Amino acid sequence: MKRFILFGIAFIFFGIASSIGFALFANNSVKTEGVITRIEAKYDYVDRKDNYTVFVSYQVDGVEYESRLWNWNPGTLKVGDSVVIYYSPINPLIIQSNANNGFAPYFLFGALFVLVGVLVLIRKSKNINNKPENTAQSDYDKAIQMLSGRK
Repeated sequence: MKRFILFGIAFIFFGIASSIGFALFANNSVKTEGVITRIEAKYDYVDRKDNYTVFVSYQVDGVEYESRLWNWNPGTLKVGDSVVIYYSPINPLIIQSNANNGFAPYFLFGALFVLVGVLVLIRKSKNINNKPENTAQSDYDKAIQMLSGRK
């Protein structure tokens, strides 16, 4: 169960690191509005779900760019809809969206793994502490007490 707890802690740290990374990018990037130009869905046979690549066009200083948002679920959005994006002023082709900051599941899964691991460890320790004595030794002690006249 210790591995379970460590796995949960790793999930939590990944969520924290990812959130910090997004926050740093957002603080050092420029917010703008883009338009979805195309959406490509590719089925992932391992995860058994579609992974979406959303292409967005936007303008920076009068220059038209098109870039992609990786593994982004468009939900109800469709081609032609507007989305808020953040681009790097150093390289405007590097973009992110607020929707990409969905790292709450990492926190939730991590906390769940840690909680389950701790609960199992507590239960195991209670079972060890409440384990009945060795019955052979217990019977021997009872026999000695009976023979010696003690109760």
